[in-house]
Amino acid sequence: MPEIKTILLVDDEFLLLTLMEDLLSERFSVISAPGGTQAIDLLNAEPERKFHGLVTDIRMPGASGWDVARKARELHPDIAVIYVTGDSSADWRDNGVPGSKIFGKPVKLEDLLETLTGMLTTPA
Repeated sequence: MPEIKTILLVDDEFLLLTLMEDLLSERFSVISAPGGTQAIDLLNAEPERKFHGLVTDIRMPGASGWDVARKARELHPDIAVIYVTGDSSADWRDNGVPGSKIFGKPVKLEDLLETLTGMLTTPA
């Protein structure tokens, strides 16, 4: 039986967080955080917990998605990272972690699911 991958999902928009969590939970184990600061706190509190993927908004109060992804990569160098943003796409080249993907809002949830699945099944 294949290992169930664990995804850290971060967004400060409750409705979008809930929709993405429902969809991703069909295929993955999902841990949600309602903001960047909470996600970094979670990563720091349990550094031994293995996260295979990160789906994060970028602009949030407190820590940004850029910050969350850098912390996640510090602890899990091979974590798949997908950013979801309404207005920060132009900053991705300068701030995104290597090998990451970016989706603009509104995101097609099925495309997000397929991209994440592909990132987690393709060797780096």
